[in-house]
Amino acid sequence: MISPEKTPSAFISTKNGGQVSALTLGSIIPFIESTANGKYNELTSVDIKLFTSTFLLIFLAELGDKTQLAVVALSAKEKSPLTLFVSAMFGFALATVIAIVIGIVGAKFISTNVIEKIAALAFIVVGILIFANKI
Repeated sequence: MISPEKTPSAFISTKNGGQVSALTLGSIIPFIESTANGKYNELTSVDIKLFTSTFLLIFLAELGDKTQLAVVALSAKEKSPLTLFVSAMFGFALATVIAIVIGIVGAKFISTNVIEKIAALAFIVVGILIFANKI
């Protein structure tokens, strides 16, 4: 276990005195970049336009999504909002990292134009299925 005086903010103390490593932007970015480039490149700047559009897209897409509904149901049952928040964020962060890696690797074999068309078609199919009360 890491000593308390050397505990970085990337660790969260548990009720029983243990510590759990928290995903941080600093630990995820090297993984994503090494997957994309085959080596680590230090993050030096943030594309604010990309950040804003991605944030808004994900925020609006997730409103009322099954993930949010699951968290609502859990928060009604369990009375530990901090634990729910942290665990939901870890789950979503891991799912996001997996999606990014698949996108990066997939883009090496399939053009982004084809990937965008597949995604658009998938959204249309899901929309039709929801409209027809099939899912």
